[in-house]
Amino acid sequence: MRLPPRADIEAAYVCLLAYSPLGTHKPECWCCGDDDDDCLKVQHQLRDGWAHREAVRIAHGWRTQQTGVPFYRALNRDGNPPYEGMVTMCGSCSDAWDKRGRCRCLGSPHKAQLQAWTDRALGR
Repeated sequence: MRLPPRADIEAAYVCLLAYSPLGTHKPECWCCGDDDDDCLKVQHQLRDGWAHREAVRIAHGWRTQQTGVPFYRALNRDGNPPYEGMVTMCGSCSDAWDKRGRCRCLGSPHKAQLQAWTDRALGR
């Protein structure tokens, strides 16, 4: 199996760290606190990911929307955090938030803050 280039790994790490809870020194999930870099991703918490990726596509002159490393690099170039509605989450918490609007994990110290912010932003 071929590993991704180091520059791609660093771009993703910088972006994940920028959207992690304040005061953390390495990327971690806002919901459960998991800090395994291999399973973390950036989550559009307000369910507006398509609109945000489209805005980034237009701003950078891309022909199609980008995800993954190209998207992370664009966010890093634009200055982190340029977008209020994004947080770092692990895959399982992210899937739960997508399906149910909440997660049933035991949670991290930041989970209550994340739930309150999401409820306020979505008008619940």
